[in-house]
Amino acid sequence: MVGQSENSLIEVTQALEQNKRYSKVMTRPYDDFPQSRIRFLDHDLIFDKEALPIEIARGCIFKCSFCAFDLNGKKMWEYNRSPENIRKELQYAYDKWGTTGWMFSTDTYNDSPKKVKMFHDEFNKMDHKIDFSSYARLDMMLTRPETIKLCYDTGLRSVLFGVETFNQKAGKALGKGMDPVRQQEGLYRIREECPDLIIGVAMIAGLQHDTEEILRKNNEWFLKPDCPVDAITYNPLWIDNNSWMAADNTTAKSKMQIDPMYYGYELLGDGEWIRKSDGLTRKRCRELCDEFSGMFDQFSDNKDMELTSRGTRNGSWQFYSRLKNLGYSLEDLRSNKVVGDEMIKKEDRMKAIYHERLLAL
Repeated sequence: MVGQSENSLIEVTQALEQNKRYSKVMTRPYDDFPQSRIRFLDHDLIFDKEALPIEIARGCIFKCSFCAFDLNGKKMWEYNRSPENIRKELQYAYDKWGTTGWMFSTDTYNDSPKKVKMFHDEFNKMDHKIDFSSYARLDMMLTRPETIKLCYDTGLRSVLFGVETFNQKAGKALGKGMDPVRQQEGLYRIREECPDLIIGVAMIAGLQHDTEEILRKNNEWFLKPDCPVDAITYNPLWIDNNSWMAADNTTAKSKMQIDPMYYGYELLGDGEWIRKSDGLTRKRCRELCDEFSGMFDQFSDNKDMELTSRGTRNGSWQFYSRLKNLGYSLEDLRSNKVVGDEMIKKEDRMKAIYHERLLAL
């Protein structure tokens, strides 16, 4: 099922039920997302006070050159669900299970200051406070600094910023051209204004104009003892026109996929590429990503360091709500009290309870 799959899933289910053939690749459109409603039911077997995922938007107003999302370039309310409806769904889950923690599924929570204010005002109508994790754009937050406090007051406690690069020239080629010094200073400001916010940053290795030397220099900033970032995710640049999905005419392609030579890349097949300007390859970028990630893990594992935000490797943004569901507190995440073996045992206990409840349906 490629793309939005609500209608495709129903069609496949009906075909299976009637023992009929169905298409090998399903690409049925679904145009009703902004009006859709999401509600968990008893047979979803929600735990008491469980943090839950909820899709609040499906699409993006931006058109970054590396992104092949087929819902890019949307207008604001073409892809956002009604703040009022979302508030009702959050309240319903609180009334039924005591849920206050949420994983907001959205490409950019803060793509509009007006939308940020609408969510803030709407959620304040509830009789309880929430906390949530989400993607957001750093440059948008720093351009409209009043949204920092609004996001935090609304309940943002774990965020991933897709910064991608601290090289302004490389950023401009992507569609993200904010001065890197301003971005770094802004991250310090966000840390100061939002002391218990888990800050994650995503970086890409292999972008146009980003040499290996520049990548190493930029990575040094993340290793500073006072760096305000809790977790860094490194990934090599992805450009691939040879996968079955990229070959499907119904599947969106990024600007880099459409014209890789314009951006300075030669595609080698199987997802590999070489940059024509200096011979940098995706294979080498994978090695650099592993190296940089290893540096940060080693830094975070230093048991002698002071208790600061830097001890949040296990509690990085995407695990924030999931680890809370296992009984860990924010303090546990920040002080590196999340131990692998213990975490797995807690997870196994919850799975066993869920399995028992599932069989009892």
